[in-house]
Amino acid sequence: MSKVSVKQLLVLDGEKGELVKTSRGNGVRDAKTLAALKSHSEAERRRRERINAHFATLRGLISSNEKVRNLILGLR
Repeated sequence: MSKVSVKQLLVLDGEKGELVKTSRGNGVRDAKTLAALKSHSEAERRRRERINAHFATLRGLISSNEKVRNLILGLR
């Protein structure tokens, strides 16, 4: 008797907002799985954009004068 291996993935269910197990069949994902992956990717992209905007704000607060910047950062 041979064993058949079915791989399972954890994906984010957009409706439930939680991880759910899904089987992976022949490299084809169902529409719900693709929608959950897309939703997660978009949320992560927005999160990175928000973080980068905060970093840009912080960079703007640091003086562009190299001596002052080094003094503030403790560099020599």
